[in-house]
Amino acid sequence: MKATRKTVLEYVQTQYSTQGERLWERYPEYVVLRHPCGKWYGVIMDLPREKLGMEKDGRTVVLVVKCAPQERDFLLCQKGFYPAYPKATPVEHILSKNIKYVYM
Repeated sequence: MKATRKTVLEYVQTQYSTQGERLWERYPEYVVLRHPCGKWYGVIMDLPREKLGMEKDGRTVVLVVKCAPQERDFLLCQKGFYPAYPKATPVEHILSKNIKYVYM
């Protein structure tokens, strides 16, 4: 299954009854995903490809997912996953790649 912004939003709506929130006027394509208690578990955003070490110019859509440290280590061994922040648990996944599993 090829994941896109649309398929991720449909998945979290079906599985978790999550409605994405667009919080920033400056970044209308950024979508925050929250637990019912209000804490975030994911953000869909566009980033410059160069920030991910990609050679092509332009931007790509990524999913930043909050996860446990042991899950982070596992995910970072998988193709298409990158650390979102140094020494932090969120990871980024490029949505233009195939996603076999979604960890939340």
